[in-house]
Amino acid sequence: MNGARKRGKTAKAKYTKRHNWYSVAASTYKEKVIAMMEEQAPGLAPRSKEYLGHYQKALKEFTDDLDEGEREELETTAAEWNALGPPEDMKRRSVTCRRIMELSA
Repeated sequence: MNGARKRGKTAKAKYTKRHNWYSVAASTYKEKVIAMMEEQAPGLAPRSKEYLGHYQKALKEFTDDLDEGEREELETTAAEWNALGPPEDMKRRSVTCRRIMELSA
């Protein structure tokens, strides 16, 4: 046609979440972080800007208090999750949360 090159079909890129020790800590210790956050700032509405800000602050404080052995364990777990995928309950929780957010929007 007009001198344009034809491109061959390329495989679709697969996008997967890459886990690091911090995201593994957020998933693994979620209940402890939420309890810590609610002690510091009780009565916040879930999914509000203030709630998320306090959650991030509590998660940072929690991860700063981890010792080197716990952090190495989280790094090992992150490598496993990147190679094999997260455990089934984590996958299910992620899909369920996404579906709830879609329905509430």
